[in-house]
Parts: sequence; structure tokens; C-alpha cells
Amino acid sequence: MDLDIFKIDVLKEVANIGGGHAATALSKLIGKKVEVQVPKIYTGSLEEVIEKIDFKNERICGVLSCFLGDLTGLMFFALNDVNAFNLAQKLVRRPIDKYDEMVKSALQETANIIIGAYLTAISDLLHILVLPTVPYLKIENGRALITSIFVEHGKVDWIFCAENRLKIEDETYIESYLFFAPDEMAIEYMLKKVKEILM
Repeated sequence: MDLDIFKIDVLKEVANIGGGHAATALSKLIGKKVEVQVPKIYTGSLEEVIEKIDFKNERICGVLSCFLGDLTGLMFFALNDVNAFNLAQKLVRRPIDKYDEMVKSALQETANIIIGAYLTAISDLLHILVLPTVPYLKIENGRALITSIFVEHGKVDWIFCAENRLKIEDETYIESYLFFAPDEMAIEYMLKKVKEILM
């Protein structure tokens, strides 16, 4: 069995389940129906994934959370200004054109919920314990921010990124990226647990 293909297939399933959980949680938060499209998946080194996404020097709002428990690593939720302001407008129910403290708080909490939804999907799928740490929010150029995030937290050999597109019932679309960067031991542990389940 090709472990790279196997690994990606497992994480695609996590992305589908996690996206569904995230849509349900967001729907409850804003009081509107939210649907999620099948995510686009990017994998590879940090440089390869950034090139595939191509933020075009856009400013992004990003929320980082580490995860602990049976798995360790990083999760990073990112969206550009347009999508951040559209999402924040649904959350605080007023026009948004800047990142004031209320907007930052709402986006950070929403990102925390979405990250939690994905980690819950991993926990449920593999029957393991995975817990997020307290998230923090940063706003700057996309390429620079993502690079600095992963450099600050040590060498990352392989990254999985899900490009999500959520549709809110009034035809508003929110596009975002969720980066999942488990450490090497975490990847091996995930594969081991999946094989145990399939046996």
C-alpha cells in the first residue's frame, strides 16, 4: 500500500467530516443554514502548498492553535480580508470594514470552533484524544504570515491544507483555508490507528 496515498485519503475523509461539523456549528452560531462544498486538498512541503494556494500578496486573518493529546502538531485557519469581513458581518450583525476588537474576538472564536470541529472529526474517526490549545489571531500578508507561523514552531516536513467553501443561506460564500501540520510521530500514529480500525 502506498502510505502517501493512504495518508491523504484518511485526511480527505477527516476534511469532509470536519467540514460538515464546522458547517453545523457555524449554522448554530449565526442562526442561518450553512452548507459546505467538498474541499479542495493541497499537500506537500510548506513551500509547495503555499505555491499551490498563491495568496497573491493578500492580507489574511489567521488563527493558530496547537493540538495535544494522542497527536501533536499545529492547525492554522486563514481567510483573506473580504471573506473575514463577510464572515464577521454575519457574526456581529453589522457592516464590517476593519478589524476592531469585537471583530477580532468573533473571528478568533469562530476559528476555534472550526478547528475544534476538525479535531473532533479526527478523534471520532480514530478513537483517540486530540485537544486544541488556546488559539491566537494574527493579521498580515498571507505568504509572510504562514511562513512565519510554521518557522516559529519548528521544522514542518509535511502539510495538509483543506480549502473550504461555505455557503450561507442568503447566498453569501465564505472561502477559507485550514492547515493541518502533524509532527512526524503523529502521522505514523494516525496511520497505525487507521490500520487497526480497518483490520
